[in-house]
Amino acid sequence: MVSTEGSVGMESADVCIIGAGWSGLLAARHMLENGLSVVILERREGLGGVWRYSPDPEVVTVMESTVTSSSATVTEASDFPMDPAVGNFVHHRDILDYLERYAAHHGLGPRIRFGCAVESARREGGRWRVRAGERTVTSRFLVVSAGLHQRRKPLVGALAEFEGSSLHVGQIKAIDPDSFGPEDDVLVYGGGESASDVVERLAATKASITWALPSGQHFFRKAAFPDRTGPGRYDKDDSPLDEASSRCIQLVSPFHRSKPGMRWLCLIGSTGSVFDYEGHGIPQWRKGVPFMHAFINKNGHVVELVKEGRVRAEGAVSAVHGREVTFTGGHRQAYTCVIACTGYRAAFPFLPRALAERGVEDRFKMVFDPEEPSIAFIGYARPTVGSLPMMSEIQSFLAARVFAGRVKLPDAAAMRSAIVRDKAARDKFFMGRRRAPGLVHIVDYGREVSALAGVRPHYGRLFVSSPLAWFKTFFSPGMSAQFRLADPLTRRAAVDQIWRRQRARYFFYPWLYLGARLLGVDAVLDRVHALRLRRQQRDAA
Repeated sequence: MVSTEGSVGMESADVCIIGAGWSGLLAARHMLENGLSVVILERREGLGGVWRYSPDPEVVTVMESTVTSSSATVTEASDFPMDPAVGNFVHHRDILDYLERYAAHHGLGPRIRFGCAVESARREGGRWRVRAGERTVTSRFLVVSAGLHQRRKPLVGALAEFEGSSLHVGQIKAIDPDSFGPEDDVLVYGGGESASDVVERLAATKASITWALPSGQHFFRKAAFPDRTGPGRYDKDDSPLDEASSRCIQLVSPFHRSKPGMRWLCLIGSTGSVFDYEGHGIPQWRKGVPFMHAFINKNGHVVELVKEGRVRAEGAVSAVHGREVTFTGGHRQAYTCVIACTGYRAAFPFLPRALAERGVEDRFKMVFDPEEPSIAFIGYARPTVGSLPMMSEIQSFLAARVFAGRVKLPDAAAMRSAIVRDKAARDKFFMGRRRAPGLVHIVDYGREVSALAGVRPHYGRLFVSSPLAWFKTFFSPGMSAQFRLADPLTRRAAVDQIWRRQRARYFFYPWLYLGARLLGVDAVLDRVHALRLRRQQRDAA
C-alpha cells in the first residue's frame, strides 16, 4: 500500500520506479503482481516514453511514421495480448494506445506521478529517497527505467569536422517529399533501424542519398519476401519472420549457432535469394561475423533501395575536407547534409556517482548493481534480434521476485565473478565486435534470467502435466507469455495467448530445417557466398 506522509508531496512505497515508458510499466505491473506497492515518477505529462510522439525536435520520441520492426507477437506483454486489428507490425499510435490500455487494465494509472523529473535519488537510513521537484518518494527499492535515449551520441572522428548541415536522427520527426530537393546530397551515417527509417523516407524526396555504414551490418527483413507488397515496402499484416522462434525450432536450429539448416530460408524470406550473404549481399556492408553474432537491423527491406540504385552504399569515412567526404573505398563526394544515426547514451545524473558511472555490463545480469542490490535497472540490455519490451519483461520477472523475497541473489563477490564471466562469454560470442554496450543474444540471455527468476518454461514437465498445453506451445512462436507457463495459476491464459499466434506452417518448418541441416545446405552456401564476395571485391577494384 502506498502511503502519504505528513508533509505535502511526501509518499512512501515498497518500490519507486523512475520512468513510465514501456519498461517502467512492465516493471510496475510485475511489482504489483508480487504484492509490492509502487510509485512511478514520469517527467512528461503522459506515459509511453519514446512511443508518445512529440513534434518537438528536442524531445526524443519516435518519428511520425514509425512502425515497430519487431512483430506484435514478440512485443506484446506476457498477460495482455495486442488487438489483432493493429496487425503484425504496429504503428506508434497503436502502441501508445496499447500501453495506455495495459496501464488501465493493471491499475497502474493512479500510481503514476506525471511532470516529475527526478533530480536526485539517494540511499538514506536503509531506504531510497527520491526527489522530483516538490515531490519526494521514499522506498525500500528503486527501479530505473528512464530509457536508453537520454543523450544523443555526436559525430566523432573525421565527420566531426564536416562543415555542412548536420542533424542527429533524434531531431527528425518527419521527412516530407519536399523536405529535400534535387540540390541536396544527403549522407546518412549509421546502420541501425532509425537509419533505415530515415533512408526510407528520404527515398520519397528528390535528394541524392548515400548510406554509409562504418563497421558493416547484418540485415533481416521483418516480413517474408513473398508476402510483401513490393521493393522497400511492407504491409502491417505481412508474415513476420521473427515468429519462426518456437522452442522446437530453437532445438533443431540453435540460434546461438547461427541457425544451422535455417539460414538459407532466412535469406529467401529476407531477400528472395540464397546468394545474398549477411541479409544484403552488399560488399561495402559486410560485417564479417557469423549470422546472429551481431546486432541485426530488422528494417532490411530498405536495402532494396540500394539494389535498385536509388541509394548509394558506402562504408567507413576516412577523411573530411569542408563538405567533401572521402570513404575508405576511395570514393569522394560533397554533401549538403549529414544525418547522424549514431545512437544514444543512457544517463543517470540523479544517482550517486558510483552507480551512475557503472556501465550496463558491470551489473549482474545487466539488472542489479553488485554493491547496491536494492536498485534494479530495467530496459538497458539490447537484443541482437527480438524486441526490447520482451527483454524488459524478462528482467521485470526477476527484479520483482527478488524484491518480493521470492528469489535470493548471490552475494556481492559471486555477482562480481558472474559479471566477469558473462562479459568474457559475450566478447567471445560477438568476436569482440559488439555494436553497442549491453548487446546480448536474446535466447541465451532469456534462458539465464528466466531460470534465475524461476519462470523458465520446462517443456518436458509441461508435456507430462498437460500434453495439450505442450502441443500448443512447443511449436508456437517464442514470446513473453511462455514465461507464465511454469505457474499453474497463469498457465491456461498463457497457453491461450500463445496459441493465438500459431500458424499451420510452424509445425512443418522444424522438419524442413532439420533436413537442410543434415544435408549441409548452409555449408555449401557459405562457400558460394565467399566466392561471390571475392568476385564483387575484385570487380570493385
